Order: sequence, then C-alpha cells, then structure tokens
Amino acid sequence: MKITHDFHFHTFYSNDADKTANIENYVKVAKEIGYNKLGVTEHFWDDKIEGAFDFYKPLNYAHVSQVKADIDRFNSDEVKLYFGAEVEYNPAIKAPAITEETAEKFDFIIVPHSHVHETCPAMYAETPEKLNDYMLEVYDNIIKSSISKYILSMAHPFSLVRCPYSSGMLIDLVSDDTFKRMFEKTAKKDIAVEINAGALYWGKTDANMEKSSYIRMFKLAKEAGCKFTFGSDAHFWLDIKRREQNEFLASLVGLVEDDIAEFVR
Repeated sequence: MKITHDFHFHTFYSNDADKTANIENYVKVAKEIGYNKLGVTEHFWDDKIEGAFDFYKPLNYAHVSQVKADIDRFNSDEVKLYFGAEVEYNPAIKAPAITEETAEKFDFIIVPHSHVHETCPAMYAETPEKLNDYMLEVYDNIIKSSISKYILSMAHPFSLVRCPYSSGMLIDLVSDDTFKRMFEKTAKKDIAVEINAGALYWGKTDANMEKSSYIRMFKLAKEAGCKFTFGSDAHFWLDIKRREQNEFLASLVGLVEDDIAEFVR
C-alpha cells in the first residue's frame, strides 16, 4: 500500500525541534518522496488549562499558530498542508489539555497517551503492571473526554517516552479482549490509530518490527474497525523520510487503502 501523507511532525515552533525544521523544508522533502498531504503537529498545551509542565508553558495557541503563515505560504494542490497540534494529556483533569473553543481553531489534533516522562505520577511507574493499568486508564480518559470529537488519531499509542520498561513488555501485559474493547471504543468515536515509524523504529530494524508486539496491537485495532494515520514524529526536516518504513509496517498489519482515515487520504 502506498502512503502519501505524514500527519505527525514538528517545526521549530515546538521548541525541541531543530531550528531548520520549517514548513518550506518539509514540503521540499514531501515532494521528493511523493507525499501529497502534510499535517503539522506542534506540541501544545492550551493556556486556558492550568497545570502545564515547564516544557509546555510557552507552547500555547499564540505561539504555535505562528506556523500558519508558512502553511498558507507553501500550501498547494501538490502538497496540501493542515494546521494541527499534538495536545498533551493533563492528568489533573484526566483529559487533553485543550478547551473545545481552542480545538475549533485547528484543522485537527492528535493526542499522545504515552509521554510518561511528563504525565505519569511516580507511583504508577513502580511496576510494569501499575504502569500498564495507568496507560489503559489514560487511553480511556482521552477517548471519553469532550475533546474526543476533535481528535484525528491517537498518537504513537503505547510507545512510551523515557519509560523504565520496554513498550513491548507493557503491550504483552494487555489481553486481546482488553485491546479489542479499547479499540472498539476508539472506532465508535471515529478516532484513528497512528502508526508512527519515527517512534517504532527507534534503534530497530525491519527484522525487529516483524517480531514486534506492536503488530499484534495494530492488527487488533484493525479487527475492531479502527482507521489509521501515519507519521514520522520528525523534529528535523529530513526525518520525515519514513515512508518506506511506514509502508512496511502497514504490510505487516495487513492494511489496505480503505483502512486509512479519510481525512488523510
């Protein structure tokens, strides 16, 4: 299956991205590799929601919306550009850190539930089982929040950042039935599941991916009726070149064109 989009990458407005990570450079690479749709997803925390971690305090709407000028400048029929955000989960309110009013200003949003280095209370990281229970709870909270109607996809699900345990270990703790129930809820909300080569291929090869626990998880999402989006999680413009890796992952999961979220086709 041919993938022609990337709906998870960051420009320098995300603060942790390279200074050369700008829309012009991303569009240049997109044309080279055959992408016709790009959705920028700056890290985001709505300043109308209290409790922002230090990293997120400057990443409010006034800041990240500055990228819209370049989106307008480089948008074309050849590469269509969309203004989105990777909205952080706020454990204090058990929901994404954005109001509905602000969510309306974006073309789409994605939400990670896997930034445990920022969002997970220390007590939950004491054992893999506790952390796994926390991850399932967070996922469910995101799906049932009032913001769910604005979510395009769940960003790199279970691909935990700076986690003391391997993501594969946590996925293996989740039964097929639990995953099916979780993904059935996801599908009913018309929220896609993201396959993100940038996160999944970190230090790994195709051979690792063939044996990865993620493939089982994604297959269960497909069986539950979920649609999919793809991303690179690029923080440097050349890192958007993840097409072949994402297409390989799609083949392992058995995805076809109809499994792709309509918004990104």
